[in-house]
Amino acid sequence: MNAQRNRILARQPTAELQHAGERTRLAREVRVMGRRLRHRNLITRLGARPARVLGSLIVPLRLAVLALSVPAAMADPLGQITEFSAGLNPDSSPGTSEPGSIAAGADGTLWFTDPGTPAIGRIKPSGQITEFSTGLHPLAYPTGIAAGPDGNLWFTDNRGKNAIGQITPSGQITEFSTGLNPVTYPTGITARPDGDLWFTDQDGAIGQIGSGAAPALAAPASVSGAGTAGNAEMCQATWIDWAGYSPRTGLYPFDGSVWLRDGSPIAGQTTPTYTPTAADIRHQLACRATVTYPLPFQLTATTTSPTISIRADVPPPPPSTPALSALNVSPRTFTHRGRRVGGSCQPPTQASRRHRPCTRPAALTVRFTLSTTATVTFAIERAFPGRLTRSGCTVRTRSDRRHRRCTRLVALPGTLALGGVAGANSFTLPGAFGGHTLEPGSYRLLATPALDGRAGNQQQTTFQITG
Repeated sequence: MNAQRNRILARQPTAELQHAGERTRLAREVRVMGRRLRHRNLITRLGARPARVLGSLIVPLRLAVLALSVPAAMADPLGQITEFSAGLNPDSSPGTSEPGSIAAGADGTLWFTDPGTPAIGRIKPSGQITEFSTGLHPLAYPTGIAAGPDGNLWFTDNRGKNAIGQITPSGQITEFSTGLNPVTYPTGITARPDGDLWFTDQDGAIGQIGSGAAPALAAPASVSGAGTAGNAEMCQATWIDWAGYSPRTGLYPFDGSVWLRDGSPIAGQTTPTYTPTAADIRHQLACRATVTYPLPFQLTATTTSPTISIRADVPPPPPSTPALSALNVSPRTFTHRGRRVGGSCQPPTQASRRHRPCTRPAALTVRFTLSTTATVTFAIERAFPGRLTRSGCTVRTRSDRRHRRCTRLVALPGTLALGGVAGANSFTLPGAFGGHTLEPGSYRLLATPALDGRAGNQQQTTFQITG
């Protein structure tokens, strides 16, 4: 009897899926057979216009989980719908499977609530569904669900026991009710930068439950420098990873650093370093740092530093050009081949030659020294064999195979800009640059410091990656 309800065309892949008692809105419209469906507290407006979809969308409806995917390049594509129901609990006591809210998990799968049977479900990218009930109250009614910073999924249960539940990636369920009001109806739930989960209680409250994870902010924003006009200031804040996901400083345009004068943004000053001018003297200077955790959290966190007063009692020094030195990459030669030792993939040694082989992810440490606070821009070039012709070192061809050999340097797409302080600096360069994997080969790393539009000396060093 649910066949008609479970056929769906969608007009937009983004959806605002709220919990029982609230409206579920797709960004434009969800249309099913030209009708309006009402399922318990879940209301969806329906129509009859053909679908227009970019990307893919997974939407939970009664008795099925649906995936809709169409080519993004088509101007007016037709949606291809696939329904997955194998693995859902069968229609039997205590109820019928009714998938409700859905959320991405830190384990790369999707998780959904099934208040009908009741259960918490997991669906893999292949469409394989597994439902978990052990640990739930027999009369439970799981409603909202969200990824927690501890790597588990958290959900609300507003019937039977009335609780906030936790389910691990392996399916182990624990429910918590101590601290809830005597009369309570928890529904929506989401993670917050404080490391806790926050939820709505439709009996008139907002709730908070600890996940055991540390807050996103490990050290609040601070401004370091001389506090005088003409001397550069540095904005610094420290964030932690959640369930293996690092916060991004450039996921959205509002991410990154913003400098504030008397609480208002200074136009164009959105880098980690800023040199106060005469206009800042006797004013209060601060910085705001913003990061966004990517899916499954899609959560933004912000911290603002205490203010400092910019003084004019020290004359600003004459403009100086930042100098960079002691640039090096360690190790100079990185090999992906490794041996499994003590549960981790280690560089091969004579002692571990009989251990099981493994592949090590590339991780290179870059160190450099700056004469002053500056922003350093890094670029990478890859070396390729070539032949020396009148046009220079060119790609080898059959006609010039007898020409003198040479090495061509080809710049990889993209650059990396980092704020550095006076003295020693270091960072970790992963096995990718500009969105491209660093394949086995020879490379040259170039570093150029800059301060207030003045570029310093460019330094370079080489490294190799082997298979």
